[in-house]
Amino acid sequence: MRLLLAEDDIMIGEGIEEALRADGPLVNWFRDGVSAEGALLATRYDIVLLDLGLPRKDGVAVLRSMRARKDRTPVVIVTARDQREERVAGLNADADDNVLKPFEMDQLLARIQAVLRRSGIGLAIVNQIAVRLGATVGLAKAASGGLSVHVRLPGPGSSVAGHALAPPG
Repeated sequence: MRLLLAEDDIMIGEGIEEALRADGPLVNWFRDGVSAEGALLATRYDIVLLDLGLPRKDGVAVLRSMRARKDRTPVVIVTARDQREERVAGLNADADDNVLKPFEMDQLLARIQAVLRRSGIGLAIVNQIAVRLGATVGLAKAASGGLSVHVRLPGPGSSVAGHALAPPG
């Protein structure tokens, strides 16, 4: 899996990159919107983690450019902007989800997993990320006839559950 990380904060970027890179997705990290947009034009990514407050071109402008050229790559906004209007603007620009900084890595993982499940990228990628962060993934038959994915994260009471795969047909 290829993940584009657009984040100008060195400490946050290094933390996300380190948590996701080893034995997991290929992470390409860019620290400004122009560089991130150039990478999106040159390479196909499976998911984008996008900061709103990027230098040279803000995250919403990058997202609007993506959607204008019909790039449907799933996007999770990762932002310190706590104004509701700014987060709503990102969602209205067609982001798939958003996470407010500061966040716990398991929260970001859960959001990435949910977006990947909804986008149909597949359980293998969800499992790959979960294994890297020490989580376990289990499958069970859901009431809807599809499969229910249960992710247990390290720590007491940390779990995420959701429907990953719809029944065929």
